[in-house]
Order: sequence, then C-alpha cells, then structure tokens
Amino acid sequence: MFAHLRFWSDDTRRDGPLNMAIDETLLLTSTEPVLRVYHWAGPWVSFGCFVPCREVETAFPDRPLVRRWTGGGIVDHRADWTYSLVIPTSHPLASRNTAGRYHDIHAALVTALSALHIEATLAIAPLPGRGGQCFLQPVQSDVVCAGKKIAGAAQRRTRHGLLHQGSVQGVPMPEGAIQALATALSPSARPSSNFTDVLHAATALALVKYASPTWLEKL
Repeated sequence: MFAHLRFWSDDTRRDGPLNMAIDETLLLTSTEPVLRVYHWAGPWVSFGCFVPCREVETAFPDRPLVRRWTGGGIVDHRADWTYSLVIPTSHPLASRNTAGRYHDIHAALVTALSALHIEATLAIAPLPGRGGQCFLQPVQSDVVCAGKKIAGAAQRRTRHGLLHQGSVQGVPMPEGAIQALATALSPSARPSSNFTDVLHAATALALVKYASPTWLEKL
C-alpha cells in the first residue's frame, strides 16, 4: 500500500487526551505515512466527534471519557490494542472515498492477522449510522473473526491528509503484531522512536483541546 512507512510502537501508557492529541499532531506534521500502535493509562472510553457526550456518560458512568477528532461511535479501550495510521495528502489513498480507503486499510489488517494465525475476514454489512457502541455490530469492511467483529475504525480527512484510528478487540496482541501490520502496509516499513517534537506539541494540544470540558461536551 505504501512505498515507505514509519511505525511507532508507543509502549508508554497515556491518558485519553494525550493519545488523541498525539494522533492529531502526527497528522498535522508528518510528511510520510506513519503507523502508531499505543496503549491507554486507565479504563478510557473514546467516542466520535459527532456523538453527544450525554449518550456516552449514560452508557459508561464513572469512566474517563475522551472525544476523538475522528467520527464513528463509542469504543471501550480496556481490552483492545489501538493503532492510528496517518497518511499525508500527497499519497493517493488519502484522496480515495471513505469506503475505499476503509476497505484497503482493513484488508491490510486482515493480512497481518492471518500472518499471526488469526483467521479474519472483512464484513459485508450496511454502512453505519452515527453513534452507538462500535463493537456491538459489524459494518461494511469491519474485520470479523468467527462471525464476531474484532476490529473497527474511524477516520478524518483534512487538507493535511487522512487520520485513521483503529481498535482491535477480542483477540490477543501476540508478539510481532506491530511488525506484521506495518509489513502488511509497506514492505519497506521501518521502526522509529524519534517523536520528541510530536510529544512536546501534543502535550500542549491535549491541555487546550482534548482535556477541555468544552471539547468533551461540545454537542
């Protein structure tokens, strides 16, 4: 899918606002495709930018919540492995229609899972409405295993490119999972840990945006 790709195995557990701010900062600053796989410090729930906060608070009382910059529904991150893929606007995939790019990225994820001996396929189902808990029902091009949804994602496209935020649940994250996904996306994928500037900018963004009650409750 990509001639070149950097991937970041972000092993530090971070709170919801900082995780979301890092993904946005990567989109704003990256000049080549970047895959980031990351973890959560605590039982966070994320929800799409069009979902009313009250709906999430009702479904998940007493849980830390963060509103994503991407769309989609509600995701419980207690038992998932989460990844983001940033594609600069110069790459053709960033300009594909939503269904096409969603399909292509999840097809690469299926390839990676197959390499890890996890049998998965792409779902054939109607396109989703807004809101709702993402993993209750698969939609078109979600990833399913034994008839159950195990991976979904949300996207946002801007003049800088495409941000794809994905979650994999219900299957383990075996050793080699990050490399397998990176390789499925690009045969020339290379690891990188040089994201100091990204972390610095994201820390400031998290405080003014993602940790703000104004952003959380904007609807």
